[in-house]
Amino acid sequence: MANNLQKGPAKKDKLAIEPTKKKRQAEDPQKREEEMNTKQLAERTCKLAKESTKKQRAELVRKFTEM
Repeated sequence: MANNLQKGPAKKDKLAIEPTKKKRQAEDPQKREEEMNTKQLAERTCKLAKESTKKQRAELVRKFTEM
């Protein structure tokens, strides 16, 4: 019975949030585009950081194996 009580309000909250999300996106498409650009830039930066750490690890492994 406790599970049913927890599921009810969560569903109502989710339904209440969705229309406001859609309104916000429709109101300011330029801001949405800027957010997407920022998100893509962050993903690229993260990917580059991962690649550079892989290279650094490989160099460290080579140095230690040479010793």
